[in-house]
Amino acid sequence: MGEMIVIEILDPAGRVRERTRHERLPVTIGRSYQNDVILDDPYISPQHLSLNRDERGEFSAVDLQSENGVFLYPSLKRVEQAALGHETLLRIGRTCLRICTPAHAVASTVIDQSGPHTSRPFLNSAWIFAGMMALTAVVIVLEGYGATYTRVRLVTLLLPALLVVAALSGWAGLWALASRLYAHHSSYFAHGVIAGLATTSLYLLGTVHAYYSFAFSASLSGALLQYTGVTIILGLLLYGHLRLCVLHSPKSLAAIACVVAALIVSLSGLTSYVYTSEFSDDLRYPAQLKPLAFKMVKSATLDDFIERAQGLKSKVDRQAQEE
Repeated sequence: MGEMIVIEILDPAGRVRERTRHERLPVTIGRSYQNDVILDDPYISPQHLSLNRDERGEFSAVDLQSENGVFLYPSLKRVEQAALGHETLLRIGRTCLRICTPAHAVASTVIDQSGPHTSRPFLNSAWIFAGMMALTAVVIVLEGYGATYTRVRLVTLLLPALLVVAALSGWAGLWALASRLYAHHSSYFAHGVIAGLATTSLYLLGTVHAYYSFAFSASLSGALLQYTGVTIILGLLLYGHLRLCVLHSPKSLAAIACVVAALIVSLSGLTSYVYTSEFSDDLRYPAQLKPLAFKMVKSATLDDFIERAQGLKSKVDRQAQEE
């Protein structure tokens, strides 16, 4: 057991591609099938390198008269024989090897932030899930009430909220199934809370957009604000779901979520732009009245309105004549 040595084959990025453990020395390395470690590298000799231990118990690497030699990191100096420390990097041919002795210290354990033991205990609660669904329903009912100009029955306002809650429950179930398949824990309630937060945020974003556009008479910047907000919310939604069901680094998941969210919003905006004609019977400005206390800039004057109407009338007349 005292002669145990570990050989790691590294990829170009320095990640371990293969790891072998050897308890008897010497260990020979090369392309020949007679070696203890066989490497598929045409720049490596059939008998390229030997790992030995001398009478004093010191490990060493010996070049077996290879054509392309043995190089020691970090100097990349060619060596015929080199003493091996607890961790030694060697290059033979175009392959990088890391030779580790039993005294080599491994890195500290990385805390799994998305494992089954830490699957968002706060979010993954039935009570938090129920509260989030109730809050989402309340926000939808209030948004519908604010957009209504006539008296309506409470059932009429509750129906869309119940449909959204049912859809969110199904959405959470699909993500929980994916989590069970890939991460071995469902976290159904956590997925539902994430979906509820995103839905509530989208409804609140619509309210903020309406008040902002009204307060500053800013349709263009208001649209940019809305598209940016939707992109951020969708990105966070996807990131939260992926963190629960895919065991990858947070940085890679954040990049994937941002790209997918940006693509979805960009395609939605492009589709809306392509299929929106110059003349339409749809309102292109918020139709809901807001309290005048929120008005921060002056509205267009009557003269400005008449001037724009005359310009629009001229366009309609020219188009009528062309047809």
